[in-house]
Amino acid sequence: MDQNSSGTSLPPFGKMNYIFVLAGVALIVIGYILMGTENFVDATQFSISLHVCPFIILAGFIAVGYGIMIRPKDSQTSGQ
Repeated sequence: MDQNSSGTSLPPFGKMNYIFVLAGVALIVIGYILMGTENFVDATQFSISLHVCPFIILAGFIAVGYGIMIRPKDSQTSGQ
């Protein structure tokens, strides 16, 4: 069971989990916003929305998945 020495249950996510999830969501939002700027920029030579944005969005989804999967550091049990 996930309980500490005082009998209360531990939260399922730590601070780093939330940081990774929020950073991933921010990358996804930025990627979609940049993808929507296709009509505002001259994309004759290089298209950001075609070549860069899919990788930004993919990195965002990977960061969200990583933020969900990592275990939070438990400093109380490591000292015992």
